[in-house]
Amino acid sequence: ARIATHPVVAFALFNIIFSVWHIPALYHASVTNQGLHIAEHLIFMAAGTLMWWPLASNMPELPRLSYPLRVVYLFLLSIAQLILFAPITFSREPIYKWYVDAPRIWHISPLLDQQMGGIIMKMGGGLLFLTLIIVLFFRWFGEEEKRGQAEAAQRDPDSYRLSDGPGLEETPL
Repeated sequence: ARIATHPVVAFALFNIIFSVWHIPALYHASVTNQGLHIAEHLIFMAAGTLMWWPLASNMPELPRLSYPLRVVYLFLLSIAQLILFAPITFSREPIYKWYVDAPRIWHISPLLDQQMGGIIMKMGGGLLFLTLIIVLFFRWFGEEEKRGQAEAAQRDPDSYRLSDGPGLEETPL
């Protein structure tokens, strides 16, 4: 479990698995074979669990990353997905035959449908990662501020009082 949830391993496994399943032949096989399609999604869920582990673990045996490393991890995840989403978005012809042969909804071309899919996947993931980076940054800042207040209170307990107000408690992210 330590190896599988190590940030480098989890990062690589998630991105490799997600990218390999988007190879046109494998993608076509998964959408034409129900059993393979189910296996694909179970593998996605397992890889996703591993990918999120370094960010959200509550187990001391498999600890989550520090705040700065979580921010870097999320940033790198958003960059790594460009390898997959750029070809889907900027291709000059449809990549997936399944969608070329599919009935047209809203009368858009298979190429435009594919390009919109690439944009939606990248923008959706990008917004999620950006939001999480912002939340982590402010939690990190709040934790550092509390640490600074505690250190100041230890140096001079009579002139400095820690706030009793609500703080940014550490919760999994």
